[in-house]
Amino acid sequence: MPAVSLASAIVASAVPADGEVLVASGEFRSVLYPFLVAETRRLLRVREVSPDGLLNALSERTALVALSHVRSADGHVADLDAVVRRAHAAGALVYVDATHSVGTLPFDAKRSGVDFMSCAGYKWLCCPRGVAFLWCRRELQQRMSPLAAGWRASVDHRIGGYYGGPLDLAEGAARFDVSLAWHAWVGAAESLKAITMIDEEERFHRGYQLARTLANDLELPEPRSAIVSVPVASRESARARLKEAKVKVTEQRDRVRVSPHFYNTEKDIERAVIALSTLVAR
Repeated sequence: MPAVSLASAIVASAVPADGEVLVASGEFRSVLYPFLVAETRRLLRVREVSPDGLLNALSERTALVALSHVRSADGHVADLDAVVRRAHAAGALVYVDATHSVGTLPFDAKRSGVDFMSCAGYKWLCCPRGVAFLWCRRELQQRMSPLAAGWRASVDHRIGGYYGGPLDLAEGAARFDVSLAWHAWVGAAESLKAITMIDEEERFHRGYQLARTLANDLELPEPRSAIVSVPVASRESARARLKEAKVKVTEQRDRVRVSPHFYNTEKDIERAVIALSTLVAR
């Protein structure tokens, strides 16, 4: 996939007519928006509930639960075991955006029991923009529609099948392929080779230990992932100090998000702590 939003749109096509999609409020828009667009076309219904009430909100009307494994805004880690267990017991499928877990937090889509999983490679997999992935249980492929089918999805594209009908899609997951920006995927191949040379547990612990150090030094709750959302009294002051310290973070409304990766060092964290220590909003 070129983006998680396309993956989400394809997953949305697997929801039965008028089926309900349950989503936690504040969900990342690349997950949420494709379902809301489908709702405007009266193809399904979206119900947003508080993250804490997601499990209790499941009902016989729910066809799909869509959520992030690790919430990008604050690093919250969803209890996938509980979500999958309760959703499947209610007859619903589970779609997970694993963008902020794959590459840092150990995650196995098949073993987790989820039905669909998407992931953008730009974040923890160190790939160029324009690289994303969609995984689903094999038996669910026929329930999804290749919404962006083009020449790449045709059965005979390798032998010059570029023109005209009839519709003749490739078998299996190849029918969901789209024409990709080659340069991004050449870069992604090299990034993924480098990433997979580092043990998954080691990648996680390198980043997580730095995140925990940051949280402890700023007297914030211990994180469950390698993301620390720091509340700041002045975003402008935080921006200026972090720029001076040569620390790059993501700005939010009244917070900054610090996300140590496997290549960061303790000195990086020390600079971030010094820059933010007097700006943390208690």
